[in-house]
Amino acid sequence: MTSISTMAHAHIVQSGSGGFGSGFEHPLTGLDHFLAMFAVGLWGAQIGGRSIWTLPVAFPLIMVMGGIAGIARIPLPGVEISIALSILALGLAIACAWRPPEWVALLMIAVFAICHVTRTARNCRTRPTRPTMPSASSSRQA
Repeated sequence: MTSISTMAHAHIVQSGSGGFGSGFEHPLTGLDHFLAMFAVGLWGAQIGGRSIWTLPVAFPLIMVMGGIAGIARIPLPGVEISIALSILALGLAIACAWRPPEWVALLMIAVFAICHVTRTARNCRTRPTRPTMPSASSSRQA
């Protein structure tokens, strides 16, 4: 059975193109990433004060650092489960109206942001291909 199974994907819609464009587009179109970004904004508004803008601004900025780590292939174990847990944790924080100190909320979303983008950035990295020259045997048609 394992010899005929296909690769599991975290997202229903898969783009076959890959590369930078696909990696850049994915956080904007992937449901899990959208939910995380929406929840971060909602939680920041619920906490109030400076968190109204610090949480939503910090999330994508920290995603940039996670993206660099992903492109550099820095190992980060448990990324997929961390993405799922981040959605659950943010949902619970909103449902329970949890208002932690700002530094706690920022630390939480920093971890979540790094997890959300690391997997995508790993898939975004493309290897440059060297152009091939036709060989002498392929150019001779007998």
